[in-house]
Parts: sequence; C-alpha cells; structure tokens
Amino acid sequence: MSTYLYRAVNAEPINVIEGWDDDGTPYTIRYEPGEWTFGRQTGYLSRSGASSAGRRSGHLFTVLRSEPVVFLTRAEKIQKQINELHAQLAALAVTP
Repeated sequence: MSTYLYRAVNAEPINVIEGWDDDGTPYTIRYEPGEWTFGRQTGYLSRSGASSAGRRSGHLFTVLRSEPVVFLTRAEKIQKQINELHAQLAALAVTP
C-alpha cells in the first residue's frame, strides 16, 4: 500500500506579511495560486488534515496529493546519509 502526503495550497492569489520595515510598514509578498501551503509545510498523512488546515486559513484552497512517499527505517536513513557523504567526498577528491 502506498503512502501519500496531502497539502492545502492557495487557490487564489494571496498577500503574506513576511516582516516589517524600519518605519513599521509591513513587507508583503504576493503568492499566486498553488505557491503557498497552509498548515504543515511538509504535508499531512490524511486528506482531512490538509482540508482542515485549508479551512482554518480563511482563504480559498485546494488539496494536492504527493507522489508515493517512502519512509525509511533508522538503519536505511543512516545508510542513505553515508552514501550521500561518500558521493560528496568523491566530488571533492582531487586527482593528480
């Protein structure tokens, strides 16, 4: 059985306050439809969790389903990190 992650994303353009200028003016960024995720940025294991996050946002939203996700065991995660480090070291290796 495959596992999927679900995300609630904006279905309309929205402006998000990212910070404040020195004079107290809000610094906003405009996000087009599909560019902003409501709730957990990593997604939810259930469609209903993502829908709930979208409803809480107060904006129009749609729920997107990810490609199938594979969760690694601790040993698999460590092996993956070892393989990535070996690849990085090989890329840095200087050959005379």
